[in-house]
Amino acid sequence: MRVHLGGYLSFYAAGRTHLDVPQPEPARLRDVLLGLGLPPGEVYLAVANGQLVDPANAFVSDRDEVKLYPPVDGGHDMSCRY
Repeated sequence: MRVHLGGYLSFYAAGRTHLDVPQPEPARLRDVLLGLGLPPGEVYLAVANGQLVDPANAFVSDRDEVKLYPPVDGGHDMSCRY
């Protein structure tokens, strides 16, 4: 299974943004994340094979491509003046 770690999630994989994870048998995505040391609470969006999924309910295996994204924060800083 190919896993893409978006944003700061690469921190949990020593800076790598992609992981190849052997997963010959279907497993719940949440369990795969825990096995990788990735706290499920840090994942805001999970996409498996182009479909938005819930890690607690989605099952993945070797042929899948999974993209994980953290929450995004930011915006206009009112203290910034030009």
